[in-house]
Amino acid sequence: MNIVELNVGDIWWDVCERVRKMQRFFYWCLGWGGWVRLFEGMKAYRGDDNRLRLFRPMLNMNRMANSSKRACLPAFDQSELLECIRRLVEIDEEWVPHSNSASLYIRPTFISTEPSLGVKKPSSALLYVILSQAGSYFNNEAEALSLWADPKYTRAWKGGTGDCKMGGNYGCALFAQYEAVDYGCQQVLWLYGEDHQITEAGTMNIFLHWINEDGGDGRWGCIIVFILAMQLLVIEHVLNEKHLFEHFTNVTS
Repeated sequence: MNIVELNVGDIWWDVCERVRKMQRFFYWCLGWGGWVRLFEGMKAYRGDDNRLRLFRPMLNMNRMANSSKRACLPAFDQSELLECIRRLVEIDEEWVPHSNSASLYIRPTFISTEPSLGVKKPSSALLYVILSQAGSYFNNEAEALSLWADPKYTRAWKGGTGDCKMGGNYGCALFAQYEAVDYGCQQVLWLYGEDHQITEAGTMNIFLHWINEDGGDGRWGCIIVFILAMQLLVIEHVLNEKHLFEHFTNVTS
């Protein structure tokens, strides 16, 4: 684990990297009581050549910076954070599975440490990175998964934080998720608006290829930016497929 303290006014951050150590902080800080916290999700893969790779990690840094700005957390140096992550993975490289169906999950987390119960912009924060081995999310042997769609629940909305990886976006989704399980489904297909527009698909990816007259971007600020989708859209642009309606969702990437 990497832990770095960050304060407003720092040119970058006071380097106090602590590997495999956790820092104690107030239970009444804004990060816990006010949910001023966010995270990012990425993976390190081991190739057939035994080399370790990350997929477009700077895009994750950009996405985390956007979430940080929305949460009013202090700015951080994206390149420096990525270098810290690279060094951490290098130290713990044996934790990266020797498998083509598993990886090392990397979770950078940013949390306010402002010792206050009030609703205010934090002046101090803690940025830390957790590593964990990860395999397949679903343990069943079914060839297909079932999604439960119920318009009475809404995960994100226009003008909200659905396009950011905020902690509060996920806790509020648990009730609907377990209702989906009660109905024999593995995940929720989140809908939005009176016309039941598709927004998110739980912890999995969804891709709709829809050729129509309008085309355009289907996010509306309700859907998290999906890293792989951005690369596929680059390919789409190169192929000059002008009427592709983009709809990718992923709440774990």
